[in-house]
This record gives sequence, C-alpha cells and structure tokens, in this order.
Amino acid sequence: MSDEYWHSVKVTGMPVPVDRSLEDSTVELVGMLDHPDPRLRDDLGVSVLTTWIGRGVYDELLHGLGDGLVAGLNHGLGRPEDPTVLRRTSSALLLAEVVNRDTVAQVLDPGTLLAWGDAAAGWLVREQDQRGWSADLGPIHTVANGADLLAALARSRHLGRLELTVLLDVVGDLLLSPTPHVWHHGEDDRLAHAVMTVIHRAVVDRAVECDPRGHGHRGEVRGPDDVGDAVDGLIHQFRRGAAQRHGGITLDLDAAFRILLDIVSPDIQHVLRDVGLRGQELVQLERDFLGERTPGGQGRQCGTGGER
Repeated sequence: MSDEYWHSVKVTGMPVPVDRSLEDSTVELVGMLDHPDPRLRDDLGVSVLTTWIGRGVYDELLHGLGDGLVAGLNHGLGRPEDPTVLRRTSSALLLAEVVNRDTVAQVLDPGTLLAWGDAAAGWLVREQDQRGWSADLGPIHTVANGADLLAALARSRHLGRLELTVLLDVVGDLLLSPTPHVWHHGEDDRLAHAVMTVIHRAVVDRAVECDPRGHGHRGEVRGPDDVGDAVDGLIHQFRRGAAQRHGGITLDLDAAFRILLDIVSPDIQHVLRDVGLRGQELVQLERDFLGERTPGGQGRQCGTGGER
C-alpha cells in the first residue's frame, strides 16, 4: 500500500483496515520499522502498531508478534553507527508495548516473558550504537527505547527478584560501558524511570539469596533499616556514568532521584544496597534470566517459583 493509504488510516483514528488481512497490514507496518524516513518509520509504522497493540488487536497473536520483534533486536547487531539500528530500536520500543499489553491482558506465559527479557538484556549489553539522533535518520533513541523496554519488563508479573536484579545489572552496564555518544535525548531520565520501576515492585527488598553466579549473597538487603545508603549508591552510579559521558562534568542527579523517591512508599525507598550495578558478562546475565541449568537438565528459575 502507498504511504498515503497509511496516512489516511492514521488521520481517521487508526482503525484496522477491513479491505485487507491483519497479517498483510502487520507485515507492511513492520517493514517500515527500519525506513530511513522518520515520517514513515515513527509517525506511521510505530504509531499504528503501538495503537493496535494497546487496543488489544493482537491479544490472540501477542506471542508471535513479540517473537518477531525479538528477532528484530538482533538485526545487524554489533555494527556501530549503521542504519540497521533503526530496526533494533523500533523493535525494542514495540516490544515494550507488547510486554505492557500483557501486563494488562495477562495472556502470555512466564517462559515467554523470561525469554524476551533474556533477549532484551543480550541486545542492550551488545549494542554498539547508542545514538539518540542522526541528522540523516532522525530520532534513533537506542538507550531511551531500551530503557522503556526494561521498565516494561520490570512491571511484568512474571519477573521476580532475581530477574529484576538482572535488569539493574543491565542498567549498570549501560552506565559504565564506554561509548563515543553523549546522552542528551532523555536517556538518563528514562533509565532512572526503569530503575524506579524496579524499586516500586518492592521485590528486591530482601537478601538476594539465589545467586547462580556463585558469588555468594549479593546485597544483604533485609529491611529498610539495613539499607540507608542504598539509593545514594545508585545515585553515585548514575552520576559516575553521566560524568563519563559528558566529558567529566559532574551532573547533579540527586534532586531528580529525591523527587522520584518522594512518590515511592517510604518502606521501599532504601532497597538497593549493593544490588550489583556493575558490568556482567553476557553469559552471566543470560543464566540469571533463564535460570541456571542443573546437571539433570532441569531449568531452575530463581525468583519465579518462590517468594516474590
């Protein structure tokens, strides 16, 4: 279909076309996700798909749609400043919408969400193109869209204590990994939102006792009285990462975090003492998300079958 066709769909409220199948429409819209023109990629492809996902159009097809978007996370992965990043970041943004939709509709099984979380972590720690904007391609928002995906995963009922801690590890990787790109397109704010989403789950407020990495107890977090300096440590990580990315200029992020903390229940304001915001090898992240395999071949899902 022509661009004019999809523009007419958008301006009329983005109904699902009745003159063609949903499958055909979806294939065409997904094909726009790596288009160099943001008017087609974002204003039409992403916009229409986001609306349809939110309306429940894909509820019976959510698994397949999500799997297709996960595949898009690996499209051209590893190429720095390459146009293939458009497919990856657009896929991440839409996958976040799919995960959010499942949080509302509750149609997906735990294994699916954990596999998607594993794929998201793998993409973010491997991603070499952290541009937020390109003069040729327009908005890219690699880190910002990745942060939105982490936040969506953090809201999922299928992620428990261990998986949420892995999400924090991924944030730590992003903050501390070297990159030539300066974050000035909302990346810091959206990463902070992802972290606060984890905190608001009030799940990582006790000792992280299940550690398949073999590192022993990571962060003895046993209650509010035991973690007074937890958020200060988190702020330090954000400030350190931001300073590195802004040429050594220390940014005052305390105020933003304090404002965020004001809206969180007091008993979970200090729940992140030494939760391990540090770079991890990808294989460790993957093992944490999907569970370390026991010798008998059974997958052990830490944090999914026990206390949440």
